[in-house]
Amino acid sequence: MPLNIDLQQICLHLFNFTLLLAILYFLLYQPVKDFMAKREAYYADMEHKAQEALDRAREAQTACEEKLAQADEEIHRRGEEAQRSAAQAADELLTLKGVKASFVVYRSGSAIQMSARSLGEINVQVILEALGGGGNSATAGGRIENGDILDVRERLTQAIDAYFEK
Repeated sequence: MPLNIDLQQICLHLFNFTLLLAILYFLLYQPVKDFMAKREAYYADMEHKAQEALDRAREAQTACEEKLAQADEEIHRRGEEAQRSAAQAADELLTLKGVKASFVVYRSGSAIQMSARSLGEINVQVILEALGGGGNSATAGGRIENGDILDVRERLTQAIDAYFEK
């Protein structure tokens, strides 16, 4: 039984198959491949831009943290300076004729600070203990968080009056 193989038919089918592969490659594969390459490039560019934005944000954060640290140092320095000034003012008030005790009330950040001095006749520790402070009979201090300076001054006046009523 002969195979009836026609070489011309085989070549025609081989040519049709090759042509079909080429058409499918150019119509389907190559556009999809180009689309995917563009997509990968787009996402790589987005990732690069996001990384740059993140780097800029970190630089800004570092700069802000440095400025906050400087501001904290300045606040601390000024607080210490205010405390020294208040203590000096209380000491200097004692040099005035007839002054037996001195009280200085000032704001330091969100707190109200108090500094008191005495020549010994008046126990400033007892007076400031009524406001949550402490110290000794000649020097005392106190701190009231988130207070109003006028309210603290009024409370201090009442504590002084109560001390002398005893």
